Amino acid sequence: MNTAQSKQKQQLNHVERTALVLLGMGEDAAAKVLQHFSREETQRVTRAMAHLSGIQSDSAKTIIQQFFEDFRLHSGIRGASKEYLSNTLRKALGNDLAKAY
Repeated sequence: MNTAQSKQKQQLNHVERTALVLLGMGEDAAAKVLQHFSREETQRVTRAMAHLSGIQSDSAKTIIQQFFEDFRLHSGIRGASKEYLSNTLRKALGNDLAKAY
């Protein structure tokens, strides 16, 4: 079993999950988010972004779904339309991943 497969068996830590979500956002959106991080946070997350590899799409999908669920639960926002969510996911993740939601 290689390192990537071994890592898949384990759960990613919060820094690695953050890195995965940022990678899924694309460069422009990720850069805007990183502007709100401290220098140390930015270094930790970008280091994790550089080292993430071999993450299977099912694992990435689960992590991104968890992010959106956590955001929904903690943001106070309770009712976005299905069209809004669909368009946002399509823009953030591309058509293929967005269709899976």
